[in-house]
Amino acid sequence: MGGIVLAFTGPAVAAKEKAAAKEKDLVQLKLTKLDGTVVEKSVEKPRYGGEFRMGVQSTTGPLFFDDAFGHVAYAPTTGLTHECLLQGDWARGLEGTGEVTWRYEYTPEPEHITGCLAESWEMPDPNSFVFRIRKGIHFHDKAPVNGRQMTATDVAYSLKRLWEKCPKSIQYTTQTPKTTFPDVDAAGVVRSIYAPDDWTVMVKLLPGNSGLFWEVGSLQALIIPHEIVEKDGTISKWESACGTGPFVLTDYVHASSATLQRNPNYWMKNPLHPGDTLPYLDRVKMLFIGDGATIQAALRTGKIDTISGYTGIVSEDAEKMKETNPHLKWARFLGTPQAIKWRVDKPDLPWHDIRVRRALCMAVDDEAIRKDFYRGDADLAAFPAGSITELNDIHWPLETLPPTTQELYQYHPEKAKKLLTEAGYPEGFTCEVICTSAHVDLLSIVKEYWKKNIGVDMNIVVKESGVFSSIFYGKSHGQMIAEYARTRIPFRFCEFAKGLQWNASMIDDPLINEAYQKVNANYFNTGQKRRVMREIIPHLLDQAYFLQFPTPYTYRPWQPWVKGYNGEWIVGYYGTNYGYPKYIWVDQDLKKEMMGKR
Repeated sequence: MGGIVLAFTGPAVAAKEKAAAKEKDLVQLKLTKLDGTVVEKSVEKPRYGGEFRMGVQSTTGPLFFDDAFGHVAYAPTTGLTHECLLQGDWARGLEGTGEVTWRYEYTPEPEHITGCLAESWEMPDPNSFVFRIRKGIHFHDKAPVNGRQMTATDVAYSLKRLWEKCPKSIQYTTQTPKTTFPDVDAAGVVRSIYAPDDWTVMVKLLPGNSGLFWEVGSLQALIIPHEIVEKDGTISKWESACGTGPFVLTDYVHASSATLQRNPNYWMKNPLHPGDTLPYLDRVKMLFIGDGATIQAALRTGKIDTISGYTGIVSEDAEKMKETNPHLKWARFLGTPQAIKWRVDKPDLPWHDIRVRRALCMAVDDEAIRKDFYRGDADLAAFPAGSITELNDIHWPLETLPPTTQELYQYHPEKAKKLLTEAGYPEGFTCEVICTSAHVDLLSIVKEYWKKNIGVDMNIVVKESGVFSSIFYGKSHGQMIAEYARTRIPFRFCEFAKGLQWNASMIDDPLINEAYQKVNANYFNTGQKRRVMREIIPHLLDQAYFLQFPTPYTYRPWQPWVKGYNGEWIVGYYGTNYGYPKYIWVDQDLKKEMMGKR
């Protein structure tokens, strides 16, 4: 089978596709961007049928099938089996107007969101939502639900369950006090959730939480039928997964595969082809493959159609695959940088002094890491807003930052030594960093730089992932912790505002806290929110609250017979995690021509 795939050259495949397209129905699309610009394009008319085989790099597969047990990021099948109140507008994506890419776990603007289970929503005041529930949507035809119609009662039940009764859900954790900062009044988000009738859900919030609820409540909370919980107590088994989504989970082999069949009673039309009922695919097969080389081999031989998820293929492997499999399609996207986050809340630690923090940054040659470790395929300064379509207006290219901020990304070992001496550490000091094995390679490079240039001796303490997570979320690291710096969710300030979940540096900066409050207050005023975010970035970076490594670019490949696809992943927010297959289709004729079978 692999030989058949490799027999095609890039130009030959392109010519075959172009010739084939002439024989197929083409559809003319005329779309309008939010700014009034008209986009016209010609696309192939989608066709029904076929199987899409999605490779997911994972050693475990789904950790659960119900977001009551944790973040939906760890439940990849739910993006196909369940739905939220709202979703990303596919017509605003790359297949449509191109205003968003839907390639990132990005916090989308309301203008790029459309109705899902709710056909519309409104805010009668800054602390309230009214969701108008769409009629004619049915749960999967599985006992004891048996395909009954979904109503507002189901929505209110699901939301209240997550916010009030499920301690492991992301919604519940936003309700609980932040023990890290006992003085923060963060004991709640929601005042009440109720359904005054069958097609309306009312949500009342504590002040200042509308943006948080909009993201976590309407774009991330999965809606379920109450009968499943009442029957089983929890939805802990895959057989109990029952939602309104485009596919039905029909089989699961632990840590190996999940099979999802087309929901014959799905409600949604394709926004680009309004006469077509989604989905086009007969079946989606998720294959969970832990080893990177194995999953790449599966793609090379046509055993899978794409590699999907958080991780892509690094540039070196992508270059090799482009040589051996020139027919593959590719999307290049910005990854997530690793970072060392040091606690700044303890006066007895050296890096409580900003001079020490700046010295630690300038003693590391970021440009050398970019060139050597990432083979030049990385961005030096992509945090906290990366250079992607959705954030270009608030992204600061390195050369546009103030000189004092730019030097944090430059290699100045002599100045670093001078700063450390001024701070009272002429001979350096010893320290430790908590990490997982994924961070060891880069930390070893930093260890060498620090020891050589400023006499700082860092002990690298590797923890198993479960232990690491407990330390990270419990904020129990004594000094430093190596984690990730998120480049696509800046508006949540989750890594640098007081008391927030990923603030591992324990930052309590009045200017940052004020900006966070302003963003929350203007969350639905897109222009003002984005101006506030852009203005605070130079200060945030200049304080050197942690050391960010260069942000690598990674690559997402797919087979040429996968159509209507451009490397998308999350169409909206986390509730649509891995949910893009409902929009795409498989050219079964092309696949048979290339692979010998459909």
